[in-house]
Amino acid sequence: MIEPYYWPEERKKPMLSTATDPELRQVLSKGTSQTVIAIEAVNAQLKLWKDTIEKQAANTITCRLSGVDIAKLAFRGYLGENVEEDAAVIKKVVESPENANELFKLKKGIWCWSKLPYAVRRVGSSLIDNSDDESETQGPHKRTKVLENDELVDDVDEWVLHNEMFLRALSKPHADCVPALKSSSVGLVRISDLSRTLHSCALVISPNDPSYAHALKISRLPIHALPGYTILAEKRSPTIFVQPTASDFKGRFDCMSGGLLAGLDWSNIFVAGGLVLGALLTPDIPPTASVPTSERLYLNQPLEWISSDIDLYIYGLDVEAANEKIKHIAEVYQSNLGSVDAPFLVVRNSQTITLYSEWPKRRVQIVLKLVKSPRDVLLNFDLDSCALGWDGKEVRMLPRFVRALETGTNVFTMDLVNGHYLGDRKATRDKRVFKYAKRGYGIRIIPLYIGYLSSYQSTDTGVLLQQISLGEDLLKPPLSLSLIAEQARTWTREVVNRYVQNGRKDVSLTYHWPVGRWPRFKSKNGLPVFSHAMLEDYRQTTSEPLGRSCLTGFGLLMRHVALWELEIEGIIEIYEHIFAEDAYNNIGQVAYDDTPAYDWDDKFTVENFIKAIDSFNDSEKNAMKKEWDRVADKKPKKIGFPVVKRVSYASSIDEIFSVVNDIYIPIFTTGEFVKFANDLVINALQESKLTEDRMAKVKLPLKMIGNNKDYGVVLAVWQLDNILNWQMVDRRIDEVREVIWAFHRANERLYYPQFIVDNLKTSISKRAIRSSEKDENHAFVRWVARQPCQATTDVNGIFLVQYWYWIERKHRRDIG
Repeated sequence: MIEPYYWPEERKKPMLSTATDPELRQVLSKGTSQTVIAIEAVNAQLKLWKDTIEKQAANTITCRLSGVDIAKLAFRGYLGENVEEDAAVIKKVVESPENANELFKLKKGIWCWSKLPYAVRRVGSSLIDNSDDESETQGPHKRTKVLENDELVDDVDEWVLHNEMFLRALSKPHADCVPALKSSSVGLVRISDLSRTLHSCALVISPNDPSYAHALKISRLPIHALPGYTILAEKRSPTIFVQPTASDFKGRFDCMSGGLLAGLDWSNIFVAGGLVLGALLTPDIPPTASVPTSERLYLNQPLEWISSDIDLYIYGLDVEAANEKIKHIAEVYQSNLGSVDAPFLVVRNSQTITLYSEWPKRRVQIVLKLVKSPRDVLLNFDLDSCALGWDGKEVRMLPRFVRALETGTNVFTMDLVNGHYLGDRKATRDKRVFKYAKRGYGIRIIPLYIGYLSSYQSTDTGVLLQQISLGEDLLKPPLSLSLIAEQARTWTREVVNRYVQNGRKDVSLTYHWPVGRWPRFKSKNGLPVFSHAMLEDYRQTTSEPLGRSCLTGFGLLMRHVALWELEIEGIIEIYEHIFAEDAYNNIGQVAYDDTPAYDWDDKFTVENFIKAIDSFNDSEKNAMKKEWDRVADKKPKKIGFPVVKRVSYASSIDEIFSVVNDIYIPIFTTGEFVKFANDLVINALQESKLTEDRMAKVKLPLKMIGNNKDYGVVLAVWQLDNILNWQMVDRRIDEVREVIWAFHRANERLYYPQFIVDNLKTSISKRAIRSSEKDENHAFVRWVARQPCQATTDVNGIFLVQYWYWIERKHRRDIG
């Protein structure tokens, strides 16, 4: 297939994301009109999804190894529920004379089986003499065996990746599985499992009561002892402390959440993310406990999470029951504010409903995605260090979270770059990577991935690299992480030096395009102030899912890592709130926090936030109206531009669920697609489990307002009511939803009609729902070899610094 490009004679920018599924890639490459591209893209995605579901539905999940189905053994509960017992049952079978075959020969190898729960793997390994086995250290070497299509993986980092693939299979539709695997808790780690799962840990015992533990201390290997290539680990602690029991965790969580969830019916509710991590990492260790002074420096404090939201997920319910659950959550939240006069605001966008009061009462953010179980929530999390949650009784963790606790690193996979929030695992954001680096969790590329580069270590492998490039102009071999990183560090230092030389050390250097949008932030210690956006300009655009993000390529990421390292060295200070996506944003972006920028601190007020929301909606409306008026037919009777509510707000849940507070987003699309999308969505809803009364109230999601025949587009309003606001109600609705967002982004600049078809191709290739990379090897090689768009150090911000510098000089000269 010939890859389509923008500006093929100049920059040769690929039109399609490299993450695009091959079948969709074919559709997008051939399409010649927006209507055909959009409709065929939805149909291709649905066919791909249907084929995948049918294939999965025919599978029976088993745990067979050398003729023995481990999951059919006599376990008391689900596999992993009773760790020591389950490990003993497996050991007995392995060592039984009746199985004096491959199972008996395996012995130690059985505990490296990737289908076992993590805690069972660790306990089982301890039942056999492992004195000569390096596989159960924090820094193992790779040694993988394959037997009857089931992998036995010694390397713990690789094991975690294989195990997660098995957990994903358990969570997807399948024909059947044995009772021991049916629980959605299979594969998850509990607090009570940590002491048996971690390599180097010890309880911090109370000096007054030997039977009581204050905390579990986890000792980490030095960073250089971990296998692979690690970045952003300068703030990593050699020792951390976690809650020893679920009861201790509950006490801390209730305290950190300010009692806002007191009285909550926890059924079908799961809290996940940063605040859960904070509650886990802040055990109450009194001064009398036997913790050396040097190690007390590494104790985390609850105030480190003072700004964290309470992120709630609703699982196992249909959409109408989920809406009722939201009402219950809001009632509980409001009843715990302490006063009937306490401020209360409900804010709704296309992804979430968030409850607000006043600083420092925590915000409660409810993600509008129908998931089946807590395990599904965790499997979709981006960073390893966030993959834990609380269900009101137990903390649930993925094995990769436990590995992050143990190493102080998040393991890199291409899901962090190319993942999808409706796929297996969502991609992360640059802000989150640096946020968690600041909390002590770096990024580690494990040896398996470094090995993917081994075929591109000589200059004559350029042809081989070109064959997997998918049209990208990649770096020339040899590909070396350390070499690329050093070149990036040199580049960033030169940019910093140029900024300082063109500005003044005692004046803020946070100048950004557009001028005047961002504050002139001054350092408290007199250091030059930078932001991540100052390393890039408007040319840093890609067709990759993350767009302008510094995560789109290894070389670009390392430029930003270098800036972070300069702050660690005390050379500069970083204004953390601005990245390239913020400084050069577009109205088509959407994320869970799709709300206007505001300060969440002691200056926050509901009144000012409402003004910010109104301004945010007005900005969206004005931008779209200006574009429509620019290309509209000049007729005496002009259409009235529709109401725009990308974010709505109300003082109660009943109000926020009313029609007037639905989400209304203007879209430039085509009439044929409007009809196609409406028909498909209504058919999907009719086949859903909605009540007849609720179905009678359903409105068409897209309503045409105006038509511009010259440009071949219509102005439509996309309405998300309290049913369509949810994701994962039906895959047909989700696929239409992503294409509508693609239209929103592609057509925001109608005065370039020659580009709108190509822009839609790019937008769909970035937004289409996708599972994890089918070819992780080649995707990683492309990521490493992807070059930053900006080659020289003449970034846009430098000229702004020069501009303000000369303006100030002229002013001084004018006043003598």
